[in-house]
Amino acid sequence: SQNDVLPQILQYSNQIILDLCLDAMPKNSYPEQWLLSSLDAELFRIYSLKLNLVDLASQSDKQHIITTINKAVDTLFAEKISSIGSEIFIQVAKQIFLTVLDGEWKDHLLSLDKLRQGINLRAYAQKDPFIEYKKEAFSLYEDMMLRIEENIVSHLSHVQITKSENSSSPEVIKD
Repeated sequence: SQNDVLPQILQYSNQIILDLCLDAMPKNSYPEQWLLSSLDAELFRIYSLKLNLVDLASQSDKQHIITTINKAVDTLFAEKISSIGSEIFIQVAKQIFLTVLDGEWKDHLLSLDKLRQGINLRAYAQKDPFIEYKKEAFSLYEDMMLRIEENIVSHLSHVQITKSENSSSPEVIKD
């Protein structure tokens, strides 16, 4: 339903931010060990956000950085929704969902086909091909799900939607 799309996108987004932050600022690490420039680069790649976290880190802790990122992303989506209206945003989000799912699923099926073609070579390594296939297929599926979530959030972050004066339907412009 329409009401499920936005919470789903925000859930994906929160998980992506958490994963990025855990990679850049691992548990039991010191601030000087944090990889904030690469976190900045990832946030720019996915969300087109320039937060300059390296400067922020000197006067804040890990939780404050995560909160700052979440607020920036929430603001990004809130501004998109307020500029075009929630109905149009949801319409565009659904289209992006379908397009990304369709593309990733096709790629996944191709990957499974390639895996199936080469899996019998595992028997030479004294491994059960069926068990190896199941393990690798599950790993491919998990990777696909992560890519789907990231691509949906990234596409929605980068998409520019304008209302043309002589048309009631939105015009989607991708950077």
